[in-house]
Amino acid sequence: MEVRIVSLSAWATQLLLDLDLDNWITGCSHDALIPPEARSVVPVVTRPFDPGEKPKEKLTLTEMLLSVWDVDMEKLRELQPTHILTEGLLHLSGLTAEEAEEILVRDGLQGCRLIDLYPMTVKDIYKGIGLISHIFGTEKKGTLLVEECKQKLKNTSRKYGLRRKGPVIGILRDWPFLQLAGRWLSDLIRMAGALPVLQGDDLFVFPETYLEEQPDIFIAGHPFVSLEENRKNIASLNQEKLLSVFACEKPPSMYVVDGPVFYDHSCTGLDTALKILGEIVRKDPDLSKRKGVFWEEAGSCLE
Repeated sequence: MEVRIVSLSAWATQLLLDLDLDNWITGCSHDALIPPEARSVVPVVTRPFDPGEKPKEKLTLTEMLLSVWDVDMEKLRELQPTHILTEGLLHLSGLTAEEAEEILVRDGLQGCRLIDLYPMTVKDIYKGIGLISHIFGTEKKGTLLVEECKQKLKNTSRKYGLRRKGPVIGILRDWPFLQLAGRWLSDLIRMAGALPVLQGDDLFVFPETYLEEQPDIFIAGHPFVSLEENRKNIASLNQEKLLSVFACEKPPSMYVVDGPVFYDHSCTGLDTALKILGEIVRKDPDLSKRKGVFWEEAGSCLE
């Protein structure tokens, strides 16, 4: 059977590339980090919502199941994928895979299997690698990829992580409704020798709410926004005093990151994010190879 995969998750696309399944990628999301030579042959089926454009009055169930981005449904139907990879939306919908696939059929996507990846932890990321490698018959490559990833993180943790009790770290993922990041980033914070403010899934923190924890460090960055843009957003937040919601006894140190790099949970991405965390908690200039490129100090969040 011919395999035609449309990946609507940047992480899933990278995973397919890591597993040498690039010949089966029929379409991808606009945020996928694919080689330049592939851009001309792999159709892009999503685009970010244009803030200046009038939003759709009503999204179809299919669109809500597939992506947080604007999906080109006509192009998707033309591609007739045998598999669509998504990240988390099926999980959040509460539907089973079978129920979701029935919805796809009603929207012209017959014979398509929906594979939803929703990693809550680093172990879940390893499980996702195992699942995809099993489905597409690359189990040996998947096992090697997981082992390589584990070894990389172990080596980085030894070099960059603290050996004593580290600071408490919160990761600010989104604004103006403040959203803290948890999931696999909490695991990486612990690997760096620090303590995460948030365990488990991401959490929206509204103005009437404040954290009982007293974080020493906040790391801010929207997942899809560059370092420079994130820094501008944080400066705006400081002016509006929105971060006073955290009611800290002392202002935590604030750092800002390049979103697509810091939140990239491919094996290479996890290792880079762990190094960034290690550089921040150790404050060791000899280890600050990514400072000014992928992260930088942004002052106190309550200034």
